[in-house]
Amino acid sequence: MNTSISSVFPGVLPHPRSRLIGREHELAAARSLVLDDAVPVLTLTGPGGVGKTRLALTLAQDLADQFADGVLWVDLAPVMDASLVASVIAGALQVAAPPDRPLVDEIVRVLRRRQSLILIDNCEHVLEEVASLVSSLLAACPALQVLATSRASLHVRGEQVFPVDPLPLPPTTDLSVHTLAENAAVRLFVERAHAASPSFRLEETNAVTVAELCRRLDGLPLAIELAAARSPLLLPAALLEQMRDRLSVLRDGPRDAPARQQTIHAAIAWSYDLLTPKEQALFRHLAVFNGGFTLSTAQAVASDANGQPSILYDLGTLVDHHLVRRLEGAGEPRFTMLETIREFGLARLTECGEEEEARDRHARHFLALVEQLDANVFAHLPDATSVLARLLAEHPNLRAALARLDASGDVESFVHLAGAMHAFWFYEGNIQEGQQWLERAVDRSADASLPARVWAQIGLAGMLLDQRRDPERALSLIEEAVVLARASADQLAIGLATTYQGSLAASMRQFELAEACLTESCAAFSALPQTPWITRNLALIESRFAWIAFARGDLTAAEVISLRALARMRELEREHDAPYPYASDPLTMLGHLARARGEHRAALGHYQAALRQDGQANDAPGVLFSLIRVASTLAALDRRVDAARLF
Repeated sequence: MNTSISSVFPGVLPHPRSRLIGREHELAAARSLVLDDAVPVLTLTGPGGVGKTRLALTLAQDLADQFADGVLWVDLAPVMDASLVASVIAGALQVAAPPDRPLVDEIVRVLRRRQSLILIDNCEHVLEEVASLVSSLLAACPALQVLATSRASLHVRGEQVFPVDPLPLPPTTDLSVHTLAENAAVRLFVERAHAASPSFRLEETNAVTVAELCRRLDGLPLAIELAAARSPLLLPAALLEQMRDRLSVLRDGPRDAPARQQTIHAAIAWSYDLLTPKEQALFRHLAVFNGGFTLSTAQAVASDANGQPSILYDLGTLVDHHLVRRLEGAGEPRFTMLETIREFGLARLTECGEEEEARDRHARHFLALVEQLDANVFAHLPDATSVLARLLAEHPNLRAALARLDASGDVESFVHLAGAMHAFWFYEGNIQEGQQWLERAVDRSADASLPARVWAQIGLAGMLLDQRRDPERALSLIEEAVVLARASADQLAIGLATTYQGSLAASMRQFELAEACLTESCAAFSALPQTPWITRNLALIESRFAWIAFARGDLTAAEVISLRALARMRELEREHDAPYPYASDPLTMLGHLARARGEHRAALGHYQAALRQDGQANDAPGVLFSLIRVASTLAALDRRVDAARLF
């Protein structure tokens, strides 16, 4: 059993034997609040293991000579009976109340004459009693200031909350040893690893691995120190491999540390055990979210487990206790968990026998969200940008939903969700991931409904076409998609499938088939409400007709059609003030026509305009091909240095 320093030397400020790393900014800001702003109460808050006590002790030592009567330290971690809070503080002051006098009155009598700073450490499990006592002391002792550490704020008048965040994570771009060595999380790991294993050094061979370790540990100082303590046994690469079960690895802290700081599991459990049963249930079920959640998604997924019609109050408690973090940003508030804390929550979810139901509810919610957003055709919606932003924010959750639906054997929902997400993967630029999911969906689609099969088939064929890969398989897929689309009588699916088939046929110089398919596309799209996306697709179909005319040698017809498509695109962009992917196609065709006529300068102007258009639309493949066209035209103009640079 650990003996608290405060029980041996009541009120004496302990002196840590290891130096504080990476908290220079926090120390300066907290010092200013205490001395310059003279805040009555400064409460350092943060999750377990973030280093609140270590920071507070360093700050108190730094401030000791600024208070005429010094600094008093009170550690409440060993206090399990809240009614003993006043007694512990009285013991630190070395005062005792006469039999006929309340103990609080005696504490006030002693402190009223002093200009002191009291550091009250580890308040979270006795918050109400600490808050009540601190309020009484501050009201009666004008020269008293309080520095507190707690996983939740005291909520008293005059309190300044000072969140202590994890250490900044190492950079992911500049991975040189010099740059990584300047990161505070890496410095902490290296110093503690060297203390445990004197031969340890940060070197070219291990720096990137150490940085990734610090990222996986969320920058939590306690987690980093516990991991570094394993250095005599495991090299950084082996330690990183063990992070798949980090809670079992991050243990065996110093024997003289409090029990809750000897394992990261115990540090988080200390906070978890302070919650009510319904708050614990909410915490467990929120752990199923990947990459964060909004209040509305949390309400939809976790409210049943919480047993409350609204989770707002209990979510606020989780935020107060730093088990959940609110992310900064505009729009609907978004929340997340540190991965170390989330892993603890998932373990509790499994222990309680709730994991399967929670993951099913999570997957069903995100399938419903994609349906609500009309994600498989979101690009034709007036608010396409906001829909894309929402899908991007939920991408990790959507991946988890796909994995759950696939693993659970719900083929219909899996194929439906994968097909519905194809446009998101396409416009977000993550074609490779989308193709992997859609390949699996198409392979399993025999047991799915016709609408689900159609969009999975269309999505996969479109991705193969976009990457110019495996045209024979793309043709087979798109032919089947056209058959399915016609059977479903879905005009949007018919329009998109026949557009793909016509484009592929044109590239294979099957012009009659291409014209027949594109004519059917025009008819299908024209039968739908004329949204911006539909208008854009009609312009793109015109560009395909222009290409067919060009390939047949009819340059005049190709130019007329291209100019008409370009006018349609420009009108669309003026109305909606937004560029669209592939909107550069008419410009590209005008460039081809100019080059065919030997007008290289005019061709260069068209290709450069297409390049700008592709860049504004964030169309990476379009930018690539436009760069090649600009470079080849520069070479034709004998501007070989510029051409070589672009190539």
